[in-house]
Amino acid sequence: MPGIYTDHNNTIYGFSLKGTPAEKTTMMKNLIAAEKLEEASRKDFKLTGCAARVSFARHGSSDYGKNVYASYGYNMGIYAFVCNVSQHATKIVDEYRTVFRVEFNPYIMPGGVHAVGTGEFNMKNGNPMYEIPVQAKVGPNFEKDKNNNPSRVSQYISEATLMVARSDNYKDFHSDFLKLNNGNGYVEHWEMGGRYDNHGPNSYQFIDRRYFLTKPGVPLLIPVSRKQYLQDMLEYFEIEKANFEYDNAEKIKNIGNNTSESAKRTMAALEADKLAYPRIYEAKKQK
Repeated sequence: MPGIYTDHNNTIYGFSLKGTPAEKTTMMKNLIAAEKLEEASRKDFKLTGCAARVSFARHGSSDYGKNVYASYGYNMGIYAFVCNVSQHATKIVDEYRTVFRVEFNPYIMPGGVHAVGTGEFNMKNGNPMYEIPVQAKVGPNFEKDKNNNPSRVSQYISEATLMVARSDNYKDFHSDFLKLNNGNGYVEHWEMGGRYDNHGPNSYQFIDRRYFLTKPGVPLLIPVSRKQYLQDMLEYFEIEKANFEYDNAEKIKNIGNNTSESAKRTMAALEADKLAYPRIYEAKKQK
């Protein structure tokens, strides 16, 4: 059966682009340009057996250090035609079978540029785990420093992090990283069905493909030099030292006058950690 195509002017779900007047103007201009480009790309393609529906959406903002960008996107869902067995009539399935998305100003890594989570380590196996914020020293200025003057290592982005939810090609992550980083081809993340399984004609596959559109000849990320890395780690060791001492002291204070056997064991471990850490710090710094 001939397919049905509806552009953003005829979306059945409606949409709202929130933002300043200037942001709304820019978003609509870019989204319509993407829509027209998609339409032109299939001028010789005949749509059959489905409904293709377009909508636009504002996704919030992408934060990169002090820079904030509106994040928004074009969405075209492909909904299959089916024959309703009781009504003997063609119906459109409510859930799309395939979807094509174009995201403007997408996130590079979860949580923005700053490192996600904390530096975590155990001094000894089974002893209390320390959670060390990597962005700044804990204290009254932590939130301010974390946002305005974060440590340099907390702004690093690893190849593995860039691949999260974008590629499960664990046998060749580096090759997929180069594709995204240079805007050269797509990578795949298999949502259902295994990438490395044997697939027959009836096997179920649900695959997410991602392309990054980058400026020609300009990589998305650039490598950190060994010299810069070592200098940045020296900065981080000072943060780790201050934050370890803070976390260790908090844990000791929280035990207080608890005289249970488990509390005594934990206290002994914390006191041992307090004595051991300065040697660890000096060794790492010297290396």
